[in-house]
Amino acid sequence: MCSKYAVEQTYLLKLLRDQGMPHTHFNTVFRSIILAKITYALPAWRGFITVEQIGRINSFLQQAFKYGLCSQLFSFLDLADDADQTLFNSMLKKQHCLQVILPEVKTSSLHSRQKGHMFDLPR
Repeated sequence: MCSKYAVEQTYLLKLLRDQGMPHTHFNTVFRSIILAKITYALPAWRGFITVEQIGRINSFLQQAFKYGLCSQLFSFLDLADDADQTLFNSMLKKQHCLQVILPEVKTSSLHSRQKGHMFDLPR
């Protein structure tokens, strides 16, 4: 997220706040304007982001929370983990196009006690 875009969107949210928008609606507007830009295709580009960039995004999210532009403190890694989990869960649906290339489901009863996925990976 470029800093110019962040400044413009933050200014827009501050204008809405100053014009009397109820605080209960800020989180919805924040999610639709800011978080949508951050999380768009996040599983695809997450691996290419640097620690410095993660720090800048987290700093921006902390400032937005501090100034009351959102009702929840978000962190980049939490957003990325949620995006990854959402993608993985959608892949598990029978109608998903990647369903046919997934490996076989584990037959072991140990899966119910293990963390992670339910697939038997090749050795």
